[in-house]
Amino acid sequence: MAEAKLMGEPIYEEEGAGFRMAVLLSQNKMEGYLVLEKTGDDFALSPEDLAEKLNGGGVTVGVDTGRLGLAMRGAMKGGKAEPVLVARGTEPKDGEDGQIEFYVQPSSEEARYERGSDGSVDYHSTHLIENVFEAQEVARVLPPRPGVQGRTVTGETLDASDGEPAKVRAGKGVRVESGGELFVAEIPGRLVVEDDTLSISQSYEIKGNADYSTGDVDFVGQVTVSGDVQDDFKVKAGMGLEVRGTIGACGIEVTGPLTVGGGIAGKTRAEVHVEGPVRAKYVNEAKLEAADDITIEREAYNSILHTTGKVVCEQGKIIGGEVIALRGIIVGTAGSEMGVATRLSAGIDYRRAERLRQTAENVERIEQEIAHISEKIGPLLANPAILANLPTDKKKVVKRLLTQVRALKERRERIGEAREAVSHEIEAAAVRQVNVLKEIFPSVTVEIGAARSVIRKAQTGPLSLLENVDGALYEAPLTELKAGRAPGELVPEIAPEEPPKAEPPPESDEETSKSGPEPGEEAPESGPEPSPE
Repeated sequence: MAEAKLMGEPIYEEEGAGFRMAVLLSQNKMEGYLVLEKTGDDFALSPEDLAEKLNGGGVTVGVDTGRLGLAMRGAMKGGKAEPVLVARGTEPKDGEDGQIEFYVQPSSEEARYERGSDGSVDYHSTHLIENVFEAQEVARVLPPRPGVQGRTVTGETLDASDGEPAKVRAGKGVRVESGGELFVAEIPGRLVVEDDTLSISQSYEIKGNADYSTGDVDFVGQVTVSGDVQDDFKVKAGMGLEVRGTIGACGIEVTGPLTVGGGIAGKTRAEVHVEGPVRAKYVNEAKLEAADDITIEREAYNSILHTTGKVVCEQGKIIGGEVIALRGIIVGTAGSEMGVATRLSAGIDYRRAERLRQTAENVERIEQEIAHISEKIGPLLANPAILANLPTDKKKVVKRLLTQVRALKERRERIGEAREAVSHEIEAAAVRQVNVLKEIFPSVTVEIGAARSVIRKAQTGPLSLLENVDGALYEAPLTELKAGRAPGELVPEIAPEEPPKAEPPPESDEETSKSGPEPGEEAPESGPEPSPE
């Protein structure tokens, strides 16, 4: 610390028994100095005595008795007396300005990597954006703090400035609550801070590639990538995705439309799931699922395309892979001269097909359970004499089994009705038709409804492939695809039901191999039902 510049004249002087003293101040009066000299053997001052003399001389603030002791020891040694710092004033402290406490990280262009417990860094997690949801608190304004006054060693007051309120206001998608202190999101998106304004943006643009500079992207709003989505990166967008370049071997998940200015080069590793329509120049070696139409400009090569809409590749080719489209297929060229195996399936809901299969298996298990119970207790119900001679506890078992059979039949009926409703809804949406505008080559398998056929000879379009009333495939002059019901209007999926396990049936004293009626149907009429006693 630089030595303080002292005032020229002492503010206080005193000479007494065995001592001489003078008090000096720094020019800003924030430091007090004592010059103490021993003048005789009767020197008998204490630090407390000196403190009292300082106070009497005008130094009333910040007196340090420890430093007074140091001055005394110096005087006892004799020699030239030097000024000793014995008092300090208190500096004024300006108040802190109001601040914004963020509950959500504002969007940034600088990566915020996190280091794991093992010291590793996940460079796919850059935390450039943090999702905000409706009614979520995003920030709070902290009030300014008042300043604290200072004092010179002589007790003069030094003024301090109070802090200024934070300058902030609510912009688009943000409202203010709690008297202007709390900022709350009105819409989902990301928090943006520009100048003094907090707002919610529902769009996010990557100016370049989605790569290590951006990491994986997970955003509730709309995402635009001006370049490519490079291999092994993931993009999740809640309001649509536009990629002006290409999509590589990536994981893509989109709610809303997907538009790809280039194409999808999946290298057999890309998985793209879209709750909306898709438009791309090409799709190569990728798995693409969509809840609306898939439109491809040039080609789909060795790809899996599943949609509840239609697949349209009017001027292009579909070579290899599998296409399942609920609302029909339009293709320029299907297959190739090399005979690449290609499958085109129209009028099938890929999302419901597996569920319907599981439901059919469930019904079959119920049927087997009913048959199993029927086989065991049917003969008892067909023979009143045997039934009447059963012990009471075994009659109760038979009664419980009859109740169980009725429950199984009711469940079978409910599942059947639900399955039929789904089938009707699928039928309303299904367009069982494949339109070939240019050519279809051998080794292309066409499935339309229940009809299935492998093309053996190249056929030149334009033509339509349809299913006739007998469930067979036939060729017809080109007609437009009919307008089926929108796939989003389908009824909910059938929840599978597991049949209960049956109890072991009672054994009668008289075995019989004669088959009896199925429980729950003819049995109550042909024989007496066991007493519930």
